[in-house]
Amino acid sequence: MSYGEHDFKVLHGGEANSGYPTDIALEAAAADITGGLWDVHTPMIIKRVGILVRVAFDYNVLTAEGVVTFFRRITYGSNTGRVTLGTVRLIDATALGRILYRDINDTFANVGDQIVAAITTAATGGGAIAGDFLPLFYYENVPETVANQTRWVLGT
Repeated sequence: MSYGEHDFKVLHGGEANSGYPTDIALEAAAADITGGLWDVHTPMIIKRVGILVRVAFDYNVLTAEGVVTFFRRITYGSNTGRVTLGTVRLIDATALGRILYRDINDTFANVGDQIVAAITTAATGGGAIAGDFLPLFYYENVPETVANQTRWVLGT
């Protein structure tokens, strides 16, 4: 049996800048996700974006399917010129513990960039909507030398 993809690493909401302590509700409003911001500390190639379902999704009566979009900020702390990496649909009836993911075009992220997850379409449904998730993305490290990194500065 072959498993493949041994070099992929993953960063999830618990490893974001805020160390997001709680899951994101399926019906959360459209906005950047507080626990979906990661600083890039070493060059990487982002390969896949996704969400981990922490409470099963149930729209009850589906009105609008939620969408999470991942971006790369090219200027630290600024949304100016941010680049879309990919989107993940929040699919009704997805079971607890599943990962909804999307393979994306390999995207290089450099030191000083940021990866941002945002709810770009709020999930809505008639009746009692339920479900929670955490954002995550998969990447490969890129070997690099200090001389090539203009954002690395030797401290004293």
